[in-house]
Amino acid sequence: MPSKSGSGIVVQGVDKESLFQVLGSQSLYMNRTSRSDYPQEQFIAYCHGWGLFREAQSETTEPVQVHTRQGWRALPAGSVVFVPPFSLLRWRFPQGVLRFEMLYSLTTLPPSYPLVPSLIGAEAFDRDWWQRYGPLKSPQEVAGEKSSLNLGFRQTVSLDADCKANAIAFKARKQIARGFETKLDLGELARSLRVHPSALARYFKQAYGISPVEYRSLLRLMRAQELLLIRKTSVTQAAFECGFDNAAHFSRAFRSFAKCSPRAYCQAALP
Repeated sequence: MPSKSGSGIVVQGVDKESLFQVLGSQSLYMNRTSRSDYPQEQFIAYCHGWGLFREAQSETTEPVQVHTRQGWRALPAGSVVFVPPFSLLRWRFPQGVLRFEMLYSLTTLPPSYPLVPSLIGAEAFDRDWWQRYGPLKSPQEVAGEKSSLNLGFRQTVSLDADCKANAIAFKARKQIARGFETKLDLGELARSLRVHPSALARYFKQAYGISPVEYRSLLRLMRAQELLLIRKTSVTQAAFECGFDNAAHFSRAFRSFAKCSPRAYCQAALP
């Protein structure tokens, strides 16, 4: 069951504790502590929102890593990962206790921001700035504060997952992102791209590390989190809006992904 904190709602999962603070009708601040007895890799498909991710003080054996066009890249201390809408990132989380925070917003992406996931230097987000604005201001207000400083984007490193994708895999990902709420017919998608379904699946897996169906599922579950936490929809409504056949199927998938029930997220969004 979620519990109240002085600055938000705490949701307990199997291996994580998340503090959520809903900011207005379109934004969210999250501070999470996760625990793992072994290193883990995780694909995260971001949906309609954009976000800023930063590792806080942790007790881990290795740094958090993100997959880039050059391979795995460790996140330098204090750096921030900027994630635009419909990004796909492959994370490697180390063994131990990991603490990180994230600002996530469904507002329009400011024009000064890049269109691909990017690693921002630590100098763009000093600790005082994050503490001063992170949990206190909404992401759109933060964008206004930092846009004049260009967020340090001149010193960014691209984390774009599309850089290694061929044209077929790239177009398939874009089509899936546009219609992930609907039933994915791999054969129909392949025909629209004039390629055999098995070839499409192979190209997609080679480019992104997951199958087209897995990518659609990740999008649905991320959208469900947006709806439950920010839009404050019911579990049943979120299930059908995200393309699940029924609430029971949705709850099982959500629990497997988030390590807690969708109802816990729904309750976290309540005033």
